[in-house]
Amino acid sequence: MKRAILYVLIFIFLCSLCNYSIDYTIGKQIENQSPYYLSFASIGAISLESRMDCWAKINTTSNRESLENDLTNILKAFGLPMRPENFTEENSSHSYILRYDIAAQNIIYQFIVESDGKLGETYYIVTLLTDDKKINLMEYRNKLDKIIGLEWTCYYLYTGLLNNNIEQSSRLTMVDVVLKNLKATKVDTWANENSLSTTGYSQVLVRKIPPVSIQEKKYNVQVAISSDYKNNKTYVYIGSPLILGDY
Repeated sequence: MKRAILYVLIFIFLCSLCNYSIDYTIGKQIENQSPYYLSFASIGAISLESRMDCWAKINTTSNRESLENDLTNILKAFGLPMRPENFTEENSSHSYILRYDIAAQNIIYQFIVESDGKLGETYYIVTLLTDDKKINLMEYRNKLDKIIGLEWTCYYLYTGLLNNNIEQSSRLTMVDVVLKNLKATKVDTWANENSLSTTGYSQVLVRKIPPVSIQEKKYNVQVAISSDYKNNKTYVYIGSPLILGDY
C-alpha cells in the first residue's frame, strides 16, 4: 500500500514537472517570438509579416525644435541615421506634425511626433513592420525604454495567410488551435459571415504582454480569421494584447 502511494506521489510530481517544463519552454519561445509562427504553422498558414505599434504622450505642447530633438533621440535609440530628405511636415491651425520614414535591416520604420495646441499635448508614435521571421520586434520595444520621460504602450500584430477559403464551421476550430499553442483561455468571441474573432488571456504571454482590462475582463491576445472569397484566401491575425484597426 505504501509503495502504491509512493508511485502515485512520484507520478504527480512528474506531471507537475512536465507542466512546468512546457510553460518554461513556451516562455522561452515567446522571448524568441516563435510561438506566433508556430501557431501559424499549426493551422497550415504562411507567415506574412509582423508589426509593432507604440505610442506615448506628454501633457504639454512642443515647438518644432523640441519635436525634432525628441525625434532625433528616438532615432538614436534605434541606431538609425538622421536624413533630412526623410522628413515630412504637416501644419494646421492648432497642431504641428513631424514624420520620419526609413527602411533599414529588413524593417520599415515610421516615426511621428505631433504637438496639439488645442489639447495641450504632444504625441509620439513609433511603428515597425517586417516580413523577416528572424526579427523579434519585442526586442526593439526595449530600445524605447532608453528614452527618458516617456512611458510607452505597445501592441503587436502578426499576419498569416491560408491559400484557400475557410468556411464558418472551421474558423472556430482553427482559432482554438492557435489559442492552445499560446496556452490561452478564451474570453469573448464575435463572428459574421466573413470573419471570426476571439479574445483570450494567456498566463505565459503575461511575461511579455501586459494585459488590458475591459469591463472587468482581462485580455492579452486576440485571434481573428477573415476570408477573402473573391481571391480564395484566408487571413489569420494574432494581436497582443489586442488587434488594432480593421482586419
